[in-house]
Parts: sequence; structure tokens; C-alpha cells
Amino acid sequence: MGTIFLMLSILALMYSLTTIVAPQYAHFGGQTYCNHTIGDWGEVRDCTDVPQAILPCSSASEAKDICTQTVVSLFLNRITLTFPFFGGVAFWGQFAFLGVWVVAGLAGVLRRPRMEDLGERGSDDDEDDERTGLLES
Repeated sequence: MGTIFLMLSILALMYSLTTIVAPQYAHFGGQTYCNHTIGDWGEVRDCTDVPQAILPCSSASEAKDICTQTVVSLFLNRITLTFPFFGGVAFWGQFAFLGVWVVAGLAGVLRRPRMEDLGERGSDDDEDDERTGLLES
């Protein structure tokens, strides 16, 4: 169960970071569309002769009708618009999680465990084990 929670938290973190760093890719993936039309009313999109008219999908007005949003981005956008409180919690919660993760990682790297004098304490433990083992048998 812990592994499932870890996987889900990593999935959510990776998606939310992608949404902030590369929102266009997070919403539309690697989709592209042709911005060059042929015909009297622009009914055919043909970019065979004009490869520079192939553009990545974005939330522009003409691309909105052609491109399809990813299911995850559509789901998160609907939740954020319907319940703005949860959208704010999700947005700021990812930064809190990253902050705690960085602090814990730095503390784990910089702080070394204290080693006590194991020579004397280890020998005392061995002697106690020997005495109790002899008394029990």
C-alpha cells in the first residue's frame, strides 16, 4: 500500500511540475497541427509544401478546435475550476512537498550519524550474551 501511495504521489508531482515548467506539453502532449489551409473556404489543411506551418498545439483559438487535451489535464482543469480551493491546495502543496523533500535530502546528506565508542560497548554486549546463554542452558 505504501508503494502504491508513493507511485501516485510521484505521478502527481511529475504532472504538476510539468504543468508549471512546460504547460503546453502537459496539456496537449506532442500534438501538432497544420496552420495552412487550401480551398476557397479553408476546408483542407495541407502542409506538404509549407512545413514551417506545422505548429505545436496550444490554447490558441484556431488550435483549440483541432487539438485534443490530454485526459489528465482535462480532469485537473475541471476540478480546479469547479473547486478553486482544491486547486490552490494542489498548486501550493506541490511546492511544500518539494521544500520538505529538499530539506530532508540535504539533512540526510550533510548530517552523518554519530558513532559512539563501539569497541567497549560491543564487548559488554558480547559478555552479557555469553553469561545469559550459560545461565539458560
